[in-house]
Amino acid sequence: MTIRTFVDLYRRSGKPGLVDGCFAATIEYEGAKDLLARIYAKNSSSVRSCRVDGQFVMESVDLPDSGSKVEFEILVPSNTDSRFYQSLCDMLNKSPRVSQGILPSEYYLVQEDFYSLEADDNSEISNGLVKTCELISYLVNLSHYKDKTNAQLGERLVFVKHESDRHDIPIVIETKVVSSVVYAASAISLDIVRSLCDDSQYEDPHYTARLGVFHTSIAEFCNRSVDNEAENFKKLVVEWDEFLRLYHNNLEVYLSGFAFQKAKKEVADAELELAASYSKVLSDISGKLLAIPASFAGLVALLKVEGIAQQFLSVLALVGAALIVAASIVNQKRQFKQVRHARRIVSDSLEGESARYPEDLKSRIQEMNKSLDRGERWIGNMLFGMRFLGWMPALIGTFIYYELNGGRDAFNQGVNLISMMLVKSLS
Repeated sequence: MTIRTFVDLYRRSGKPGLVDGCFAATIEYEGAKDLLARIYAKNSSSVRSCRVDGQFVMESVDLPDSGSKVEFEILVPSNTDSRFYQSLCDMLNKSPRVSQGILPSEYYLVQEDFYSLEADDNSEISNGLVKTCELISYLVNLSHYKDKTNAQLGERLVFVKHESDRHDIPIVIETKVVSSVVYAASAISLDIVRSLCDDSQYEDPHYTARLGVFHTSIAEFCNRSVDNEAENFKKLVVEWDEFLRLYHNNLEVYLSGFAFQKAKKEVADAELELAASYSKVLSDISGKLLAIPASFAGLVALLKVEGIAQQFLSVLALVGAALIVAASIVNQKRQFKQVRHARRIVSDSLEGESARYPEDLKSRIQEMNKSLDRGERWIGNMLFGMRFLGWMPALIGTFIYYELNGGRDAFNQGVNLISMMLVKSLS
């Protein structure tokens, strides 16, 4: 049976004091007739006594159609959680299910004149009770486990604090609800715990990390509290904003560390990739560079060759080898230029976010840039030196040929002799 009729009659009676679960009053009969009839119809035993203008009424049919005054004593419902309570504190003491996150379907608080089914959503008591029970249900889902062996009024929720140098430490929160918790809960935001209990959040790649940070923050926050496990819950609700700051700080530290570790990996990968590209610039022409020592060996052979035609062919061979080496080095210089351009893009992208990086990551990027700068200078010098060495045998061979064969005429003589040899071989 709903208690609304009892609440309406109690209020119409001027909200007299409750004695042993009963209230008595003398009021105008016209305003109380329908309410008394409903109470008689649903639960006549709740009417301890009733007199209309001095005449006793035993049943609803005895209620007269009209009258002046009615005097009655009503026993309010008390055999379920849906009942009258002297105050909010009285309800929290007599209804232990609230500490388990379950509200009565309806209730009336005498001292506060608060009836749950007509409460405004913005009511401090209604909002506080709803949020308190909601928070308890979320904490039950988020806790590592419930300790049912020593449970008193509320839930004993266990959050495990992981210690790197010691065994795991269980932090226990007993959800005993008191009035100060209800009033404090009316102003808190449950968005964090609500999102952690949302099934759709499982798709978030950081969900496990966020849940771990929440566990750590709960354990860290309650570890600062007193030893009383019920006080842990009270402290958590009353100082909810401080707990949220701790959670957000811990989460920011984790995500920053995650981002910085990712940035460090990007720096290392970029450095390795660029170093491999630099190495490839030289390794691609390593085979062609063997022509340089072979050309120097050809100089020695040039000194031993007799005949202008043979010497001229040797010089042409040296010049040909120099051209091959030079062409290869020019090609590698183009490739080196592309690698340097790519390096500039990578460096700019890393340095673009350097303002929010920690000092160790900034110094790591600076070291990478210095190392790559040294590598670029070394490769540039190597390519220049190889190109110079590639032409030296041809230049020296040309000089020797001129010295051995009389200067400028030696070139014409060499060309003529080679032309004659070609004509004879083709005739």
